[in-house]
Amino acid sequence: MRSTTPLPSVDTDSLPPGIYVGVDTHRDTHHVAAVGLATPKQRDGLAESIRMLLAERTSAAKARTAAINQIHAQLVTAPEAVRADFRRYEGARLLEVVARTRPGRGVTPDHVCRLCLKRLAHRAQELAREIEDIDTDPKHLTRISNPALMSVHGIGPVVAGTLLATLGDNPDRVGTKAQFAALCGVAPIPASSGVRPRHRLSRGGDRQANASLHRIVLSRRRHKDPRTMAYFDKRRAEGLSDRDIVRCLKRHVTNEIFTLLTHPEISTQQGPLLRQRRQALQLAMTEVAIQLGVPHQRLRRLEMGERSDSELQNAYQIWLDNHTQRTAKPAQKAA
Repeated sequence: MRSTTPLPSVDTDSLPPGIYVGVDTHRDTHHVAAVGLATPKQRDGLAESIRMLLAERTSAAKARTAAINQIHAQLVTAPEAVRADFRRYEGARLLEVVARTRPGRGVTPDHVCRLCLKRLAHRAQELAREIEDIDTDPKHLTRISNPALMSVHGIGPVVAGTLLATLGDNPDRVGTKAQFAALCGVAPIPASSGVRPRHRLSRGGDRQANASLHRIVLSRRRHKDPRTMAYFDKRRAEGLSDRDIVRCLKRHVTNEIFTLLTHPEISTQQGPLLRQRRQALQLAMTEVAIQLGVPHQRLRRLEMGERSDSELQNAYQIWLDNHTQRTAKPAQKAA
């Protein structure tokens, strides 16, 4: 027979927000559970401003792509005379040529097609100028908000702004790297078949942040980043496919990005000091870039402090030291 003893009362007013009390009638006990303890993302700072600018940029980019696609589709079904005039052009050159045309007024398919193409080309060019104007603001705001993020290889203003907007104006709401990985949709999930153990990435999370991480990995792979290529070689030897390696790299990049997002202070860059040494030795940047075997722009960004590249920085320092020693020996012999 069930006990009819009344349960002890619980002072619910003394409980913190987000806590409620439930009663287990079968065991005559109270259960205290916590709900709604996740910290919401704040929208009152630079991250929210960057998010709005990127949303505007995305809509402009989609509209420009739609206009360009419509030009190509129009040319497919255009009269033969129109197709013959523009057949040898493509890309940006096609837009320039079509925009400069002066179609006459008329009601024939030829006249109407040329008029439509001209208006579509003007629309695409205007949207391109609008995107260029928008890009100046996220770049400026990103450098103010987190200068360390912009100094990383493979991260530009759009990618950096997307990651800042994902975390919001209160980055302390995400406490661990694993939580940030889940937020970006790169947390590994067991997907073993029973024969081959493997993991897959989550399909949830912020897909814009996930796409930004993917761009970082592809950029580093395209530009032969030493750490990225070494990781590819290592995991290929273990039998992983390139697709699985990219998934693993996205998780590693997430750890790197999380550290920069939670510690935005940028360390002192050695690039400007190396530039002073090069100029003191009266060396041209192009000459040094050839000697180091790196692109000129990569060396310029290092000297300007826009990118952090520890391997290139160390190689640059060693090369300058060796060059200084080589030039000092003839001077000593002459003395």
